[in-house]
Amino acid sequence: MLKIALYIWIAFIISAAFYARQALECARDLLGGSATSLLMWSAFPAFLLVLFTCKSHSKRERALTLLLFAVGLGYAFSFERQEETMHLVKYGILGWLLAANEFEKLGWKCLAAAALLGCTVSSFDETVQFALPYRVGDLRDVLFGVLGSAWGALIYGVSRRHHAIP
Repeated sequence: MLKIALYIWIAFIISAAFYARQALECARDLLGGSATSLLMWSAFPAFLLVLFTCKSHSKRERALTLLLFAVGLGYAFSFERQEETMHLVKYGILGWLLAANEFEKLGWKCLAAAALLGCTVSSFDETVQFALPYRVGDLRDVLFGVLGSAWGALIYGVSRRHHAIP
């Protein structure tokens, strides 16, 4: 089931090149910049709830997972443009999904696999944007894809560490 979610998320990332900027601009026009940011922030408590539903986490693992999550989000939300924030976060979800599928098999090598997948998908995404009349591909977004994917895999690895280390 998680493998299907991973493939669907990759398809979403690629297809978002066609409409995401317009949807974000529409939200900013209708709600204003602050309300749009608040709406984006509101999705993360739900993700944290999912992260902490596993009762086998120790307090230390929960604290470390929360710290990694908060540092990544703090970095993502420090960007001036909401598009860059969403780029880092959507690739963080990609890395988390990859790790959820492959951590048992790959262990901590999942970080490298996530970074490679993030680089591949974001490179393709940015290449597609060069062909669109209202979008521009950006090498910086490829870097955000790599960082975001590794961040998501790291969060998964830390939160599930007790499963991979005997």
